[in-house]
Amino acid sequence: MSKISIGKLVAGGVLAGVVMNICDYISNNLILATDWEHIARIRNVDMSSMTSGTALAVYVLVDVIFGFLVVWTYAAIRPRLGRGPGTAIVAGFMVWLAQALLMASYSVSFLTWDVLIRGGLLLLVTCLAGALAGAWVYSEPDDLD
Repeated sequence: MSKISIGKLVAGGVLAGVVMNICDYISNNLILATDWEHIARIRNVDMSSMTSGTALAVYVLVDVIFGFLVVWTYAAIRPRLGRGPGTAIVAGFMVWLAQALLMASYSVSFLTWDVLIRGGLLLLVTCLAGALAGAWVYSEPDDLD
């Protein structure tokens, strides 16, 4: 069994993070924007705090971390499941599942169920897109291409 290629992990993680940031931007600022405004209004949350520079930096950082996590998961399961998009989808699904469960725990006190479901499905697309992009970059020294 080969070791994880750190350089490729970083490159794949960065690409996955960028793809996930793009997907999250589209999801939250175009598709779910009205829903987030509604939730902020009914929960008495200042929308400007959700869209501040600090909040944006946190969102970007979190997506980059999830990008690394999804590529690391891909690298870790590759020896058993093989390389390629199927394994990337499994890795993306695993990371999505952890995020979706965390989102579901917030639904009781913050999110509405319709936003949880639609946001969860959009998050699945985000995780799968990031996983596929990161896996496309990731390789190990013993890969024969």
